[in-house]
Amino acid sequence: MEGGGKLATIIHNRVKERLEKEFGLSQEDAKIIKSLLYDKAKKEVPPEKGSNKERADKLEEFLSDTSAIEEMVNDKKTMDKRRKLIEESRKARESSQSAQKTGLSRKRRAKKGTKKGTKKGTKKGTKKGKKKGTKKGKKKGTKKGTKKRK
Repeated sequence: MEGGGKLATIIHNRVKERLEKEFGLSQEDAKIIKSLLYDKAKKEVPPEKGSNKERADKLEEFLSDTSAIEEMVNDKKTMDKRRKLIEESRKARESSQSAQKTGLSRKRRAKKGTKKGTKKGTKKGTKKGKKKGTKKGKKKGTKKGTKKRK
């Protein structure tokens, strides 16, 4: 069983576009219908038996059954339930992402050794004027056995 993640995403987007064009649906309604069709595809091709690409292919097959799609569009109760479910999952995803961003910025500050309000990029233990990569008493460009330049 091979994964087809990128290709499956392309097919999912194509299905949404076709639903919008062929059935005159809004983007939101097309997303809801695609979601309902995907549930149907998932029942026919369960994750244990097939890949996401195979389920996406099944989605495209379902587009030929216009009466079933029109039936879904007219079923307001199912559409409203799915709309709420999608909205809840979107909100949960957004709150989880904002929590992750906060955690990452704290981790970055800890890694750099800076605190809020201090200059970014300053490292602990470096003195002003000391050049990196040079040793005390030896200047750049001098060869071993030659006199030091002043």
